[in-house]
Amino acid sequence: MKRFIKKEICALCIGILCLMQTLPIFAVNEKNTIYGNMNNLGEIYNKTENTNETDKEIPIETNIKYYLNDEEISGEDIKGKTGKVKIEINYLNKDEKVVVVDGKNVKMYTPYIVACGMILSNEKFQNITVSSGKIIDNGENSVVLGIAMPGIKESLDIDKIEIPENIIIELDAKDFELGNIYMYAESNIFEENSLDFLDEFESMYTDIQSLKNASNSLVNGSKDLANGTITLKQGANTLNEGAKTIRTGTQNLQNGINTLKNGANDLKQGTISLQNGTNTLLDGSKTLKNGSNELSQKLGEFNSGLTEYTKGVNTVNQNYNTLNNGINAVNTNSKKIAEGSSNLASGIKDLKTNLNTLITSISTISQGVNAIDDGIDKITEAVDASITNINTLSSSASKAKTQFTALENQTNSSIKQLTETKNALEKTANLVEDEKTKETLNKQIKSLDKQISTLTNNVKTERASYKKTIAAYEENITKVQNGLKTLKESLAKLQGVSSQVKTGVNKIVSSSPELKQGLDTLQEGSNTLAKGAESLSAGTNSLASGASKLKRGINTLDSKSKEITNGSTLLKTGANKLSDGANTLYGGVNTLSNGTNELKDGASKLSDGTCALSDGANSLAEGINSLQNGTNDLANGTSTLADGASTLAEGTKKFDNEGINKIYNLINGDVKNASNRLKKLVQLSNQNENSYKYILKVDSIK
Repeated sequence: MKRFIKKEICALCIGILCLMQTLPIFAVNEKNTIYGNMNNLGEIYNKTENTNETDKEIPIETNIKYYLNDEEISGEDIKGKTGKVKIEINYLNKDEKVVVVDGKNVKMYTPYIVACGMILSNEKFQNITVSSGKIIDNGENSVVLGIAMPGIKESLDIDKIEIPENIIIELDAKDFELGNIYMYAESNIFEENSLDFLDEFESMYTDIQSLKNASNSLVNGSKDLANGTITLKQGANTLNEGAKTIRTGTQNLQNGINTLKNGANDLKQGTISLQNGTNTLLDGSKTLKNGSNELSQKLGEFNSGLTEYTKGVNTVNQNYNTLNNGINAVNTNSKKIAEGSSNLASGIKDLKTNLNTLITSISTISQGVNAIDDGIDKITEAVDASITNINTLSSSASKAKTQFTALENQTNSSIKQLTETKNALEKTANLVEDEKTKETLNKQIKSLDKQISTLTNNVKTERASYKKTIAAYEENITKVQNGLKTLKESLAKLQGVSSQVKTGVNKIVSSSPELKQGLDTLQEGSNTLAKGAESLSAGTNSLASGASKLKRGINTLDSKSKEITNGSTLLKTGANKLSDGANTLYGGVNTLSNGTNELKDGASKLSDGTCALSDGANSLAEGINSLQNGTNDLANGTSTLADGASTLAEGTKKFDNEGINKIYNLINGDVKNASNRLKKLVQLSNQNENSYKYILKVDSIK
């Protein structure tokens, strides 16, 4: 805008200069014209009007200075000198007025334009320059024309536009001499409609205000965009940290599932060993059951023999005559008793050994079942923890999904606002007439459009990547949740089987003391029976050796037979208990065998389920890794976006402060003020239309 105003003023000056060149300086209408003669310092010593001398004041004061090689010198002393010469002609406008501009009293000057001309010989002068004007070289001479407008710069109150108030001619002189300098000054420099172009400034004020508002919107929009991208960056970093946490949790879950898988395999192998041991126990309990039943049968035979033996003793007491036959029968039966007692003792010993083995096996089984219970409890705790973790992961994924949707909406809103700002800036650029300013605005618009396109593409790419990642992530979470549910149900069934096993084992353990006591009683009776058999054998030997000892032998026999009867009763009781315990043991072991079969099946299912769960956890880990990589890329992208938005905000602010605001202040300040003052100058010029024209001649230096 400064250049525009300066251009208009310079165009006016050049027009007047051209007018001066086309009109002979002495062809001016003599009416209202004052002629003056000046010495070579610019001092007027003669004034005439219509060939008559006059004392009327000339409103322009002239002062001429001469310099030789940058040293000031008088007009008389410079004559005939050679060197670098500068002629400085200064003008002072003395026609001061006080006028009202924008409601204020200001000092202004009636506008005068002064044209100065001289003819210089090319033989004596070279490298001629003029500060504001034109040089016409015809080969022999150079015509130097200069223009000055004293007081106009102060009247317009524009410091930033150079309006000439003096004329400076510089040249290289040889034997310096100078002809007359002619000056022409007048105030009617504006035509009636010469400033109609200022009416266009009114629309320019409106346009510059629109430009200012659009620039403010651009600054605010870029600031909002920068703040939004910072929020987006923070949200992306939060999402990235959440994905890292999910990734760590998934790794822990994967490690836990691998541990569960290994434990399930160990449990499967343990149930196989338990099943084998249970089968062995089942076979042993079956043998014990059969042996106890056989013992009951043998005791029946023994009791029958014992009854016969008692009858024989009674018969001996009642009928001594049949003693020998009885002794023989007793001798025979005593051998059978000895053999039976020996077999009974051996059977009882085997039973006790088998019972101890059974108790030891039951203890091992009980420990194994307890270990299984502990393992099931730990597995159940791990599964519950895994379910909690996977639910937390699912919740985190939902929150991340919600956050990303909010960030996406916010980014789209920012893109929309930025696009609207760009469109407003395009409209503003179309209204700007200055090509350089318009080019700068168009570059800013292209850069902004490129950033909008890049931001839109980044949002689309991140949205597609995130949706794909989160879908796979949610699918994997569902698989893991279903696997954990199946595993927990299997553990519940396994725990029920373990309870059944423990119940059977406890029944066996609770029956073992009575079974052992019965075997001890049976063994004691067997020992008594063996002793009785020995005594019976000794008695029969004594009976054979001498009849004198018969009575005592019969009494002893009678006494021992009672002991045998008591021992037989105890033996029968122990045998019945042994049979009952063996039957109970067999039933419990059979139940245990069925339970171990179910336990084996459950362990197999558990092993298969943990394998599937491990595969699902691996897939989940891969999905989480993809999610974490995606969120990391998103965080990096939003960081770049935030930096770009911040740079854009700083650039638009700088553009607003250093460009738009300066243009706005210039148009609404200097230009508007200068426009009003220029109108006032036109009024002053028109009011002075009957004023004089002035033609001044400066003495030559020769």
